[in-house]
Amino acid sequence: MSPRSTSSTATLNAIEKTVQDLELDNMEIDKKEWQSSIDAGSLYKSRFDNLTIGQALWTFRKALFYCFCIFTGRMLEYFAMVVTGAILVNPGFIKQFGDPIGMLGSTILDPNWISAWGAVGSAGGVIAMLSITWFADRFGRKLSLLLAWLFTACSMICLTTANSKGVWLVGQIFMGAGIGIIGVIVAPYGMEICPTRVRGLVLSAAIFWGAIATLLASVMMNELTKRHPLNWHLPIYATWGPVGFMLLCFLVVPESPWFYARHGDKDNAMKALRKLYGGVPGYDFEEEYSIIVRTVEHERSQIQANKASGWTDLWKGTNGKRTISATIISASVQLGGFPLLYSFAPLTYAYAGFSNPFQVIVITSTVQCVVVLFMMSVFDRYGRRPFVTTSYSFQAISMLLWGCMNYVDPKKGQNRFAGLYFSACLWAATATIAGNSQTLYVAELPAAYLRIKTGVFCYVLHAVIGIVFTFAVPRMLTTIGLKSGFVFFATATPIAIFLWFFLPETKWRSAAEIDELYERRIPAWRWNKTRTKVEDQLDEVTRKGEAINTIARDPHEMAIRSGMPH
Repeated sequence: MSPRSTSSTATLNAIEKTVQDLELDNMEIDKKEWQSSIDAGSLYKSRFDNLTIGQALWTFRKALFYCFCIFTGRMLEYFAMVVTGAILVNPGFIKQFGDPIGMLGSTILDPNWISAWGAVGSAGGVIAMLSITWFADRFGRKLSLLLAWLFTACSMICLTTANSKGVWLVGQIFMGAGIGIIGVIVAPYGMEICPTRVRGLVLSAAIFWGAIATLLASVMMNELTKRHPLNWHLPIYATWGPVGFMLLCFLVVPESPWFYARHGDKDNAMKALRKLYGGVPGYDFEEEYSIIVRTVEHERSQIQANKASGWTDLWKGTNGKRTISATIISASVQLGGFPLLYSFAPLTYAYAGFSNPFQVIVITSTVQCVVVLFMMSVFDRYGRRPFVTTSYSFQAISMLLWGCMNYVDPKKGQNRFAGLYFSACLWAATATIAGNSQTLYVAELPAAYLRIKTGVFCYVLHAVIGIVFTFAVPRMLTTIGLKSGFVFFATATPIAIFLWFFLPETKWRSAAEIDELYERRIPAWRWNKTRTKVEDQLDEVTRKGEAINTIARDPHEMAIRSGMPH
């Protein structure tokens, strides 16, 4: 046998052994076909989940544009909500809807009507949220968002034409319904189309948009109240612009491919994937669709294993722990002072003695915007858990400080107002991190097939607690004043303790990984350092692919790397 023949034989033997070591025997070594021939059909995590944050932002810029549209729609809804809430302290509005008191002809809003407007808004949200889960499962996320816009438009018509308390009340019902639907639908939609690597960054950006909406609405109300104090219609007219743009945002977004996958509609799912991710180099639509289908099938198998169906899925097996965690962090918003320093912020600051409540709101809204920028820079780099748990603890402390201001001598007005400003800004900063993170967790923690139902359950609970405080806070302000802070300190402290023990870290985790970590019953504080089988599988498939690419490119080089003679 010639030396050349011997060398060739040795090289072929080396390649064959390397392939066997990689468990790739009986497979065709073809560079163009390796992705479809090696375990691609069993992946639960996208190959693109290993991109850096910068790479993911650039690679998936098209999908991120649709995320921007969907969250801009929600931001505009927040703008309308803030305006209709802040208008309660507008002099013209009080003159139109207030009741006369005393002999001087002055008017004041009846606290019962203030509570009623807030309560029916929350009730409208509850009814919409309970109904939208069926509607969204049957007709999809996009039509649900358009329905939310329709309710918002109906609300604006009522508020624009209102000349009585009853018409304003009807407008609040429609507004609450629109807010309820958007609250339930937007976060799961963002979770489904947003790249895993930048999910925290994108949802933080959505929260930033919400803070910008609050700031802009507060600035507008402050300026219009100073310049046109008796013309309460001007802010309502100005709100029609954002509401119209909201419709455009909801029209351009595609339906979620996860919705089509659950209904077995592969053709439309592939169309949605191409609209979201078309043009991404190396994006395998068949493989990505199979990951979605496989995740859905895994969750359905869990349903059958737990013999659960419908709403009872929320409490069966590991879903119970997931639901409890999502529920607690959702309830933490209302129980951490939200009704006092956000929902009724203008009234709270007025009762606290501030001559211009809108000025305080502008300051706290600015603090929120700065903090959200901080969230955007750290959430996908360092995770959510350490910031959420710490900030909620300080949020409880801010409520304690607010209550303590009641005991500062009113004669020392400068010191008292300084303390109130500090407490309000501390609350705004910490509540922005802890409170807005509930959007992230309610979208990430549930199993994919339970995202809508979990969202409904959490937001209904949020709304019910809000209804209770809608009646309680106005009376608390008139009876115990600043000591209302002690009430929220008492409700927030147990939740702060709960979060330290049961709130997991979801940074960079795919839906399948979150499923696995719950099924393995990994403690919440160990999630960040736990390696999943899904990660191992992706690394193995990637390693095999790289090996085959090397063999296809240069068999002699592969033989050298394996340490075999050539």
